[in-house]
Amino acid sequence: MHSYIELGDGIITSDPGYLIIENFARRFGAKVTSVHIYNKECSYKLTPKLARDNIDEKTKIISLIDPLNPLGSSYTKDEIKEFAKIAEERDLYLLHDITYRDFAKKHYLVAKHAPERTLTIYSFSKICGMAGLRIGAVVTVPEMMEPLKAVIINDLGTNALSQIGAIKALKTKKKWIKRVREHTYENQKIIKKAVDEVEGSFIPVYPSNANMMAIDIYNTGVFPDDLTECFLKRKIFVRQGSYTSRFYGDRYIRLSFSIPKEQVEVFAENFIDLMGSLKKLKGKLIHPLRSCQKETILYHFPAAESPARFGRVSTPFNYRQFFLLGTPLHRIGYCIH
Repeated sequence: MHSYIELGDGIITSDPGYLIIENFARRFGAKVTSVHIYNKECSYKLTPKLARDNIDEKTKIISLIDPLNPLGSSYTKDEIKEFAKIAEERDLYLLHDITYRDFAKKHYLVAKHAPERTLTIYSFSKICGMAGLRIGAVVTVPEMMEPLKAVIINDLGTNALSQIGAIKALKTKKKWIKRVREHTYENQKIIKKAVDEVEGSFIPVYPSNANMMAIDIYNTGVFPDDLTECFLKRKIFVRQGSYTSRFYGDRYIRLSFSIPKEQVEVFAENFIDLMGSLKKLKGKLIHPLRSCQKETILYHFPAAESPARFGRVSTPFNYRQFFLLGTPLHRIGYCIH
């Protein structure tokens, strides 16, 4: 990214999305336009129309995470062609992150339609289970690869063990990829059944085209942070929405399911149990604020109104616990430690 943007250049991303891309862009002085895509109208993805609507004279890059982390939405062939057309017409680049590509039943590469405008990013972390070995690839035409050489930070290259593992994974991929893909789709069914049993919760994108999905719990009145903390106490790790969204983090949790079926069943059982327990606490003690050092009032404005955030003001009240008050659209809590 650093090789293709200058101070003041623009990059278009989506929210929800992989926030690390935005963070890097801002470090390089780019203007980030984070397009809100958490709705049915755009099928929970950055569409070509949304991209066109947000392009200006400073836009240099459109970031496409495909399938999208955290929702699992992906693109049709026509949509991919349209993005290629946009890149040619507006003289900009496409950052096509295909980390989760192999989990999708169908997937299309924008590089086939605009090779001189596309940086394709691939990772061995997910489909090959090699996250700890830190190996991936950038695929593009020689002319676009040349500027990247100036910003390589790992002068010694990727370690030999990672390279051997990646090569072996590529050579054997045809033997196991279908089985892995079918396994993840079967696991999704288990999760979907559990979610359907909890009134007010739903899966925005089902089936997911990745090995992860989001579960929207906003209408249940349960906070994602509370739910993830309860899961962790039961040795089950899921992400709260704020990990992948600045605006909709209070609406969902994100979980991965490319794991053994038995572990998915444990999650499903505990999801139903924990949601039942936390829903009963709605309007009562919900979220003890361990980091609170003095009396505060916390105002929480959910995604429907503005970015999820907390504002603090001093208060003379002397409450010993944090209570959830008001309606689901405006929650106020009191805390003292």
